[in-house]
Amino acid sequence: MEFPQLPPVDKAHPKERQGLDPYGATRVAAAYCGYQGQPHINAVWQHGCIPPWMDDGPYSFPTDHVAIKSRWLPVFVARQAEALLLANAGYRRVKAIGLPFLYLPEVGVERRPGSLLVVPVHSLVGVDFAEMAAMEAYADYIASIRKSFSTVVASVHSGCLSNGYWTRQFDERGIAWVMGANAADHNALLRMKMLFSQFEYVTTNGFGSHVPYALISGAKLSFGGPVPGHSKEQYLQAAGVWGDPSCASYYSSPLYFQQQADFLAHFRRHPSEGVADIALGESLLGHDVKQTPQQLMDTFRWTTKGQIADIPIRVGLNLVEIRNRLGTLLRR
Repeated sequence: MEFPQLPPVDKAHPKERQGLDPYGATRVAAAYCGYQGQPHINAVWQHGCIPPWMDDGPYSFPTDHVAIKSRWLPVFVARQAEALLLANAGYRRVKAIGLPFLYLPEVGVERRPGSLLVVPVHSLVGVDFAEMAAMEAYADYIASIRKSFSTVVASVHSGCLSNGYWTRQFDERGIAWVMGANAADHNALLRMKMLFSQFEYVTTNGFGSHVPYALISGAKLSFGGPVPGHSKEQYLQAAGVWGDPSCASYYSSPLYFQQQADFLAHFRRHPSEGVADIALGESLLGHDVKQTPQQLMDTFRWTTKGQIADIPIRVGLNLVEIRNRLGTLLRR
């Protein structure tokens, strides 16, 4: 049987609102609820795991992860601390319900003993967001430890594939790789859960959503190898995609990388000595506020009463979309 087992890529239609539904979160929720209608969420459901050391500030909540500019739109986040930060920042309709990954079904795949999944931090499509020397050094590091494992596979984000990152480095060292997540893939989250559930060990060189995904899936996590550093200019370039430059200075600062290192210190070890910690994964993803199917139906206004109450939001979204299209035409 092919390893690892992965679902097919199910690309979203170009007209679908991917900004409000990255990585197929809406379909995950609809399947969880048993919802038979057309699954739209007229709100923003946070897709990325915010570093937990930012829960208490003093840095602004990175709204790029929420991908929202209009504060009237409902926002659903992972943890209560995040909801409080956004509420204090003036967002009027905020609720913590956990990240979409929590609402996936069981995947029923077998974990291969002695296997290692490598998950380097990823870039965004069209953003120069990687240091070539750091990529070469990290690939060398993985090559140096692969004899400790029965199987080594790297997961490369679709943004990195588009930018030409990681694949040459792994190919030249004989390290197999598969495409990881793609924001336009309805099966992206399922793909991640299946990946993390089939490997005994997962190693990474930085914090991201893959950290809680690996932990909650029962993998043994390690943090090591060269850590990529990014300039403020690179983060400002990324802000053109994210839509929020407010945290560029912080994310490119020595303080951020030190806080990341401090948080992951328990996992800084040889990948063959990775640590399993399902409880930490649950905490990071907001498992304590995970909703029941009926609660989620109510939250997303998928009931008859909710759909009627949702009409003003749908009208507002359509007006925003018309304004954006007019702006695009005027700039041509």
